[in-house]
Amino acid sequence: MSADGFAHSWLAPSAVVWVAVCAVFDIRTRTVPLWLSLPALTVAAMLRLVGDSWPEAVLVAALVVTSDLPRRLRVLVAVCATAVAFAMEPSGIILSLLSVWFLWELSLIGGADAKIAMTVVLLAGSWQVLIPVALAGGFLGLIGALARWKTVPYVVAIALGTAAYMPGRLSGLEVMAMKRFLNSNTGLESTEVALLIAAVVLVAYGAYRILGQRIAEVVMDIAGRF
Repeated sequence: MSADGFAHSWLAPSAVVWVAVCAVFDIRTRTVPLWLSLPALTVAAMLRLVGDSWPEAVLVAALVVTSDLPRRLRVLVAVCATAVAFAMEPSGIILSLLSVWFLWELSLIGGADAKIAMTVVLLAGSWQVLIPVALAGGFLGLIGALARWKTVPYVVAIALGTAAYMPGRLSGLEVMAMKRFLNSNTGLESTEVALLIAAVVLVAYGAYRILGQRIAEVVMDIAGRF
């Protein structure tokens, strides 16, 4: 099954509904049950497996299974597994899976967030779904900073980004606006450039408010190891 096949099948609305349910749990309890995240990731990996994208499925299995290994060993296994998978099937999906795993490994996102993000990437059949997710996360972080939230329900950002990216018939449209934007080959007007710059600034600020302190802690931790 091709990436386009994923985008235009029943998986698109199903993925949006599933991640929306995850977001409700995240809003109410700031946690997502394992029974809601892990089975979905398993199903997504199996679909990629039967869709002739087995390196992605094997990589996901390796990243999840090695989570209980000592840190240095699991990092080594994750990097080696990614290198092998990328050699077999070079794709942005494989690199994005490793990137999400590293964010989890560095405690910049939670384990449930990582599993849900990986699932969305596999179901979308493209790493580009993470672009609207990152934008939504930045704006959500900005709102959280202004509202002085103690924690930010990042699964909400994943849900919003997924709904914005996934084409389908959820709103009566064949292709969502974000997908058209990503595939557009036309130039940007000056007003669009200004809006894009403003969005990037807001997202960067929001991301800094979410992750800034944690990033500093990680850097200091790494420096202390040397």
